[in-house]
Amino acid sequence: MRSSSSSFTPLSATALILIASPAARAAKIPSSVLSILPQRVIAVNLAGTLEQLAIGAIPLLLLFILVNVLIDVIMPGSVPGWAIFAPIFVPLFIRLSVDPATVLAAYRVADSPINPITPLMVYLPFILTIAQRYQKSAGLGTVISLMVPYTVIILIAWIVLFVIWFLLNIPLGPGYFPQLATP
Repeated sequence: MRSSSSSFTPLSATALILIASPAARAAKIPSSVLSILPQRVIAVNLAGTLEQLAIGAIPLLLLFILVNVLIDVIMPGSVPGWAIFAPIFVPLFIRLSVDPATVLAAYRVADSPINPITPLMVYLPFILTIAQRYQKSAGLGTVISLMVPYTVIILIAWIVLFVIWFLLNIPLGPGYFPQLATP
């Protein structure tokens, strides 16, 4: 497991999103650089509130997945969603001892299964064209309603696998455990 040389403070948690690569994290950042970052950030304030409520990481990650599923219906595509969520949720979950790679994994669990039923999906017209070859009366509703059961089953299976992975603390990659080492 990775060891942490110092505990996270609100300021270092805010700064960690800016230095997410392993090489940059290994480098020591001078306190003068950290001091110019904003002191009050949404993620830091929300993390403080969640720490006081003593809600565990699993319920928060499940809530994060649910929020991303709902948002993905109106905003498909993993890059725009991650660009919005990462600056807020990565520092928040770091304060709760959850590795940034785990937050990304939770985001991908929420993002992938919902894509086939998103009306704004790029490939939906192509899928509709293929469906109309076999059933002339097939429309957008037909294609989406056929995909809903598969989407729900895959989403539930991925959430169960994600929770098991997190609870067993299986590495997400070389040296990246779902939970950060506590000092």
